[in-house]
Amino acid sequence: MSIPVTKKHSLTLTLTKMLSKTITLIVTLTLLLLSLTLMLPNSASAASKEYEVYKKIKPGMTVIEAAKLIYGKTYKKHLKKEYGVTTFSKRPFYRDISKTGKNYEFGFYTHDQKSKSMYSHKIGLGLFTKKENKTLYVGWKAYSPENPSAKKFYNGKKPKYGMTISQVDKILSGKGLGVFDHLYSEDLTKFGYVDKNGKNAYPDKASWIYYQGKSYSGKTDYYMFFNYDYKKKTYIYAKQ
Repeated sequence: MSIPVTKKHSLTLTLTKMLSKTITLIVTLTLLLLSLTLMLPNSASAASKEYEVYKKIKPGMTVIEAAKLIYGKTYKKHLKKEYGVTTFSKRPFYRDISKTGKNYEFGFYTHDQKSKSMYSHKIGLGLFTKKENKTLYVGWKAYSPENPSAKKFYNGKKPKYGMTISQVDKILSGKGLGVFDHLYSEDLTKFGYVDKNGKNAYPDKASWIYYQGKSYSGKTDYYMFFNYDYKKKTYIYAKQ
């Protein structure tokens, strides 16, 4: 015997089904978002944000352009005027003022006590005036992450000067050299300065990347300097 379905009963069943589907959809979306969240890093590390700042800073930028990237809207509060140039108001690591030019070196984003880096700051900048110019420009930049890694070499293997970075990678455990210890890039080709002989010098541009490594036994530490070869377009293990 079939039970007749009234319009009211039919409407109730329809609403119940719609509610059930809605709840199912909400639960599904919630689980999906949760799974995506778990796949992401626990938090956006300060080091990664500062590395983005580092990548945006280019040799040849003025001190004001660099300040905008580092400090954002408050950049003017971090600048001052001295010796006829605009520079950062913080204490420099190095300062050289002469008739032929001016040179400053600064560090930004101090490493905390938990950092494994041998450097005090995450970003370093070298500022120079061009010949007969009163504006400071970025001549070199450097970056040091919080926690560089040190992978082990395979048993009986060690790096040799002249090896490419990919050749060194092949004798290290795992894939890749890990997290670099220091990244350095300079372009002083447009900055003429007077050398010890009283002549104007224009050094070639250069890029370095430093990695740490350990012997198979773990008893020997390697601090490897890789110089970028612009002709071969690769990093070469070299003396520093």
